[in-house]
Amino acid sequence: LLFEAGDAKLAPPELDKLDQLATALAQRPKLSLQVPGGYHTPSDIPALQEVMVEALIAAEAGEDDPEASAETLTRQARRVLEKISRRDLDDVDLGEIRARNQSVDPETGKQSLDEFAYLVELRGLLAAIQQVPDTELIALGEARQRVIIDYLQRDESASSRVVPTTVAESTINNEGWVVVELGLEVASGKFPVPVTDPEMPTVPAEADDE
Repeated sequence: LLFEAGDAKLAPPELDKLDQLATALAQRPKLSLQVPGGYHTPSDIPALQEVMVEALIAAEAGEDDPEASAETLTRQARRVLEKISRRDLDDVDLGEIRARNQSVDPETGKQSLDEFAYLVELRGLLAAIQQVPDTELIALGEARQRVIIDYLQRDESASSRVVPTTVAESTINNEGWVVVELGLEVASGKFPVPVTDPEMPTVPAEADDE
């Protein structure tokens, strides 16, 4: 199953996989499903750092005015980010950061602040100093494990065969999604196999006939 970095929500395609897997479990009562919890440190930490910056901004800015224009919201975001940066970043030189985030009007040749690039850089600098303890990564892995189990246990006939296992470092795919690999196991425990196709689990025929 795939998760976005820093998140424990299941996207619709992953829910479809779980629906197919639940059907397969219902048809094979001798099988149990092993559900680990997973996190990928190099991907999840930057994503969690961004979440922490968003929390800082929300705490400082308060509630948004739903009628505010985009220009007003941009100015507000700039003021908030500059305030947090002065407070949290050691020896920050906002003038220097503004100077390297200039855009040039192709008609007049005049320079002006590229607000978007400026705010992105401030966010990046703030994110880089956020500390993400190991406990946060483990909590994220546990949240991913729990969301899978909760979804599958809607079917009471298979709920006792959905088994949580360890929470550990995981991998990512080529698109950058964090991979949590489930496993199927025959009730006897003799034939643990990875889940390759939720609709048709690959289990030794002799094991399924025991």
